[in-house]
Amino acid sequence: MEADTLHCPSCGAVVSSDSTQCQYCQAQLQTVACPSCFGLMFVGSKFCPHCGAAVAAATTGPAAPHSCPRCPGNHLQRVSVGEALLEECLHCGGVWVAIDVFNKICADRQMQESAEHMQLPPAIPQEHKLMYLQCPQCATLMNRYNFANRSGVVIDKCAEHGIWLDRDDLRRVIEFIRSGGLAVARENEIKELKQQRSALESAQITSNANVGLDAESDPYVIGQILSGIASIGWSLLK
Repeated sequence: MEADTLHCPSCGAVVSSDSTQCQYCQAQLQTVACPSCFGLMFVGSKFCPHCGAAVAAATTGPAAPHSCPRCPGNHLQRVSVGEALLEECLHCGGVWVAIDVFNKICADRQMQESAEHMQLPPAIPQEHKLMYLQCPQCATLMNRYNFANRSGVVIDKCAEHGIWLDRDDLRRVIEFIRSGGLAVARENEIKELKQQRSALESAQITSNANVGLDAESDPYVIGQILSGIASIGWSLLK
């Protein structure tokens, strides 16, 4: 399959979409999906070359006080994505997001467009091994989990402070949401909760029935029942 041709966002030259560097101005190139039509475009482009949609950009700020959990010793850089403030590692491309900000990104399309077009630093080789990362704020080990239980994007979370997403994971989360995956996950969760509730109700009914059987088989209870029957019998004979 041949690569499409796009325009370099720096000099406007026609460049293949699979190029990592412009052959004319030497600018570093990276492709992302358009938030409107999902067509390929270069990071830094102001408009999608396919549908013409305007692209919201992310702007960088001063260094953050936190260190990267993936690259110890490297400080995170504050990045404004629309109205949201994230912290990015300029070495590995990972992103630290406060929990409330992450929830807003998951719910707000405009913030998703801004976050999806964050310009990532050049990729660096990393060892792909399971490891638990420390929270950049409290240094406790974070929990790893599959976002929405079915996205395939494994993220690290500190329940008190925020969420760590490795390079390009934020874009993958957004693509999962845009494809309807989050809605399906919520529907499945509701179904599972209903099934669990039904199972608990059935178990409670069975438990109550067993208690009734146990009571009926108790000698004292049987004696009381027989005594009551006898009393009724004597009253009928009088």
